[in-house]
Amino acid sequence: MFRRAATTVVVLLLTTSPLHAQTTFKVGAEPADVYKSATTASPVIGKAPRGTILEVTRELGSWVRIAWPSGPDGVGFIHVSSGSIAHAGSQGEQRAEGAAAPRSAAAAGSPIPPPPPPMRASSARTRRDEAAALAAAPAPGYVRAPSHMFGVGGVLAGGPAFEAGLAARVWSQQRVGLQVQLTHASRGELSSRFSSVEFAPSLIYGFRDHVSDYTWLRPYVGGGPTLARHSLDIVPPADPFSETRFGFEGFGGGEITFAGLPQLAVSADLGYRWWNTTTTAIDDSGIRVAVSAHWYLK
Repeated sequence: MFRRAATTVVVLLLTTSPLHAQTTFKVGAEPADVYKSATTASPVIGKAPRGTILEVTRELGSWVRIAWPSGPDGVGFIHVSSGSIAHAGSQGEQRAEGAAAPRSAAAAGSPIPPPPPPMRASSARTRRDEAAALAAAPAPGYVRAPSHMFGVGGVLAGGPAFEAGLAARVWSQQRVGLQVQLTHASRGELSSRFSSVEFAPSLIYGFRDHVSDYTWLRPYVGGGPTLARHSLDIVPPADPFSETRFGFEGFGGGEITFAGLPQLAVSADLGYRWWNTTTTAIDDSGIRVAVSAHWYLK
């Protein structure tokens, strides 16, 4: 009797499933990028080879947090579309435990319990469909980082004169860009009216991006020449006076993009514009504040 009871206790200990199931992530057919945070707009801190099985420390919807020793705080983030998630204690392991338990119970002379119902394994196609659905679902952060290579839009500026016009901006992968603005300014006084059309190409440089789940901010500085056609109409009527002037402008500001509308970027900058010697009575050199919006086509 004692021997049979001892045997039963051993069988129960051997067939008890673990209390904590480990979750793993298996990289698919292509190597997976490991990101610093759960957004593709964050820096890539490594690459996991195809077929690699990684320990998952937390599931975050479209992302999983994994143990990554070379990353900040020893963790990294991978998008679920790069592979598949597996929970320990399921499918094959449960079938193996179910098979081992009847044999052990039979050896102990106890009645054989019925095997647990088989779990239906998800096919590879089903897992891909689930990953695609998760990626397409609305999320608080970026699912795909916008490229922001070429954008067109408009600009409003204030300073010595109010300006409005068209703007375009091009960025390279090295954070160096080109900005072009074509604006018109006009203001009147008691005895004259001053107007100008200005063309301002500028070279810009973007500093380190500041990325969160909701915004992407890129600070920048820039500068370049300015070509303007100025005209002065005198009251009472007299021969109008016009001239072409050259100048230079330096400025600094930031471009912000929101996760809900990743193609649109709103910018604000503060600068100073100098003009060469002029023969007109109005000198519009000085501080210039500009607000612009660009819709990025690619």
